Amino acid sequence: TLTRALMGLLTADGEILIDGTPLTDRLQIAARLAYVPQIAPLMAATVDEISGGRFVLGLGAGRNRTEFDAFGIPFDHRVARFEESWTIIRELVGGGRSTFAGTYWRSDDAVLLPERVGGGAIPLMVGSNGERVLEITLRHAHSWNTWFTEFGNTPEGFAERSARVSSIATRVGRDPSTLDRSACV
Repeated sequence: TLTRALMGLLTADGEILIDGTPLTDRLQIAARLAYVPQIAPLMAATVDEISGGRFVLGLGAGRNRTEFDAFGIPFDHRVARFEESWTIIRELVGGGRSTFAGTYWRSDDAVLLPERVGGGAIPLMVGSNGERVLEITLRHAHSWNTWFTEFGNTPEGFAERSARVSSIATRVGRDPSTLDRSACV
């Protein structure tokens, strides 16, 4: 079966990344990774390389205290920590360098090597319904994702969430029609 034929890669936070390269060249791979700026870009670059450039990096501020505790990541000030991390990760997976000095994270002329095959940025997906996180990310994210419990797992509920995301995108200067949307159901 397709599932048995796919190769999996287990990440540090327990998500399974699937590499369908042997079976298709159209399967796009997306995964949620911990937003630690020293780790997420490296993991993303590795999976992007394995998948032939079809990886989408999903990030959010996090909501599961157990995951934070398991890796010694402080749970307080999650959105502030995420905002700083988002800046560094976005710059690195965008093919550039990052020099940033924040309260929680810093980078000093950091660069992500090797460069992405074919150039360009690894696409970023934000997984959040929080207004502040959406305001931080929607200017640069390629896509938005929500969890089924956040919209009642109905088309109407998803449409309501999506309309709210469109409103926030417009407010931060992003054309909402350029933002892909998805849901975990």
